[in-house]
Amino acid sequence: TKRSRGDSVLHRQDIAARRRALNQKKMKHVGTGRRAIAGVFILAVSILLLLSVATFDAKDRMGPGFRNAIGPVGHALGELLRGVFGMTAFVVPMVGLYVAGILFVGDRERRRWPQGVSLGLLLIATAILFQLIFDEGGAWAHAPGGLIGRELGSLLTALFSTVGTVVLASAIAVV
Repeated sequence: TKRSRGDSVLHRQDIAARRRALNQKKMKHVGTGRRAIAGVFILAVSILLLLSVATFDAKDRMGPGFRNAIGPVGHALGELLRGVFGMTAFVVPMVGLYVAGILFVGDRERRRWPQGVSLGLLLIATAILFQLIFDEGGAWAHAPGGLIGRELGSLLTALFSTVGTVVLASAIAVV
């Protein structure tokens, strides 16, 4: 039996629709190589930062040699992260590990900015709480909350007292 002219037009339209669908599917995977390269780079930097912070020793400032697992650069990175974030410095490399995981297996369509804002607020609130909870005596190489915790903690304490600052920082951390 012969096909009618209408059937062949439908058949061509079906083929064209399938081609468009395949092209759209291929377009979703464009840049996968770049994402993988960025993921490996972020993973490596995050591991270096984690080791730098974990093996940081304030005695390395006096020399000779460095006990930091990453060497002098690791000491400088650990010094920087601990100086800015205090005891919460470990969170920064963990975020890098999370970002690398997202680049490897995460959904491109999903919006991640709420997670980033939440993490930033948690990091700041935790730094403030560490600064308020732990005494900044001579045992610390840096302030327990780092520069962020010390400065914001003192500002909020001046405005809301210690109890008010603990309540505000705890609420922000919970959010």
